Amino acid sequence: MDILSALGSGSGLNTSEIISGLVAAERDPKTELLSKRREAADTKISALGQVRATVGAFSDALRSLQSSGALGVLPQMSRTDLATATIVSSKARPANLSFSVEALAAPQKLVSRAFGPGESGSLGTGKITIDLGRFTYDSEGMPSAFEGALPPKSLTLDIGSSDQTLDAIAAKINAAGIGLTASLLRDGDTTRLIMKGPEGAENGFKISVEPDDPASALADLSFDVGAGAMTQTQAAKDARLLVEGVEITRSSNRIDDLVTGVQIDLIKAEPGETINLAAAYDTAELSTAVGNFTAAYNELVGLLNELTARPTGSSEGGALNGSREVRELQSQLSALTTTRLGTGSNAVRLADIGVKSNRDGTLSLDNEALQTVVSQTPEVLSTLFGDSASFSAGGIALDSDVSGIPAGEYELTDVVPATRGTLRGTSQPNAFDMPLTIDSSNRNIRVRVDGVGSLTIALDDGTYTSYAEFAAMMDRAIARDSLLANFGAGGSVAVENDSLVFTSNSKGVSSSFAITEMDPALSARLGLDTATAQQGTAASGKLNGRDLLSFGDSLMVKSGDPGAGMKFTATAAIASATFEVSHGLSTQLARIAEQAASADGGIGSRLAALNNEQLRIGEDEEKLEARMVSYEARLKAQFGAMEAAVAGFKSTQDFLDQQIKMWTSSEN
Repeated sequence: MDILSALGSGSGLNTSEIISGLVAAERDPKTELLSKRREAADTKISALGQVRATVGAFSDALRSLQSSGALGVLPQMSRTDLATATIVSSKARPANLSFSVEALAAPQKLVSRAFGPGESGSLGTGKITIDLGRFTYDSEGMPSAFEGALPPKSLTLDIGSSDQTLDAIAAKINAAGIGLTASLLRDGDTTRLIMKGPEGAENGFKISVEPDDPASALADLSFDVGAGAMTQTQAAKDARLLVEGVEITRSSNRIDDLVTGVQIDLIKAEPGETINLAAAYDTAELSTAVGNFTAAYNELVGLLNELTARPTGSSEGGALNGSREVRELQSQLSALTTTRLGTGSNAVRLADIGVKSNRDGTLSLDNEALQTVVSQTPEVLSTLFGDSASFSAGGIALDSDVSGIPAGEYELTDVVPATRGTLRGTSQPNAFDMPLTIDSSNRNIRVRVDGVGSLTIALDDGTYTSYAEFAAMMDRAIARDSLLANFGAGGSVAVENDSLVFTSNSKGVSSSFAITEMDPALSARLGLDTATAQQGTAASGKLNGRDLLSFGDSLMVKSGDPGAGMKFTATAAIASATFEVSHGLSTQLARIAEQAASADGGIGSRLAALNNEQLRIGEDEEKLEARMVSYEARLKAQFGAMEAAVAGFKSTQDFLDQQIKMWTSSEN
């Protein structure tokens, strides 16, 4: 029994129950108000989170569709059994062209002799060196020469007593990471080592073996020109194509540099069989995209309408009724339906393609009007969803992501493209009247390209009877220099008007070409002793009257200027041209979603305020509880004092009762 209950026996009252009732009467109304505040905040937080998630999902779906390239011009192959084409870049520029696959690229394959059970586990110790490069083959298909890769690419394996098994050697080759694979072919008690390189003629490989014991089986893993124990079952070959009648080669059956942003995969060679690559829109995908956009837009608008519904006699209204932030979002979404998107003649509104606005903010789709647009001008639908940029003149291209450039019209003026550094020999019409011999007396030269000096370059020994033949040889020799290759420097050699012309591969003020060492007699005969050097020049131009920065052959808008970060490549001089940027539905919706998701946006700020409200409610609940604890303690003290007084009165009453009884008894 507690103290108050014990004391209660004095007054006859249940003071514990009375105190609990008084505390509850004080606490419950305030607790109910705090609970209602918390519930209202929770409901709004949940509703705003739902809005955020729905806008984000809508935006992500549209962005994914746009970035996939499915709404743009797509490559279409006429013979997908021979080759396929896939968009691999947002900057893809599918084109119409015809080609044939004359030969597929192939990897070099080698197979060893069959090793018996006593050999494959103990081949012997020594060293295996594998060099990558290009084999030249004779008329019978046998290797006649080998030219190592530039820069050199090789692998040396030290074979110790614990590594002298075929399994261990294959594992070492596979772990080396130079593109070679090794596997074992087991046939009964015998085992063969099979080696395979990457596709392409430049990816051949030779194997040199230095066994510690010349009689060991390790020597049977060698392969080289005119020697070697392993058998070549397939030579490394380039893919060979005829593109619009011009023969080209590629080192792989996957080609990504023939058409910008398009990957072509060669499947089968059929010499002379024409394959047409066409650029066309997927009209079914465009129609589906418009229908899906309309449905998703209506779902989002329906959610916003439900959450912002006004209260009626039978309804309390939506959780976000009167929300300024949601009204702003609704206004932004509504603007998408009336904004003119695209540039030039492709600029359209949603209404122009059959998408109409309803009074409740939703959209309705006129399929007949849409199909007319899809069949006649599908490019406007692609522009509607995606970003677009257009120039009023040719000779310049945008190298930046359009979505990051503020929409609007810009003016380009005084554009001059960058140039390459050149070295032009004096015309020597009679230089090859007599054959020109290159040998040990005059083969060595040195060049400097873009400020990078080469190693000693050995020209190919031989007799040359024309400028074209000699220039082609020099071009190959310079390309072989590993030091230039390591620094990304290089150039080309051509013939113009009976003179040799050397041109750097790069553009801009650092672009240059010089011959720093050459046999004097050879130099004079070729007119190179009086050659004229021309340094490359930087690109230049202005955007909206402000000078652009130059980087090689690129032009870039300065930081702080309107359109900062924009990057162009100029290929022709332009006195004046306009450049227009438009953001499609995908980018505009993404920005609405970003703003909705941002902590600094309207919804983000409102959520922060609601979260702070939750914290304040928690603090108010703690304060209320503290007050109730203090109030209960005070009541207990007061009722305790009362019970003590009542108990005192009862004691006095009992004493008086006894005295009265005593007095009464004595009188009797």
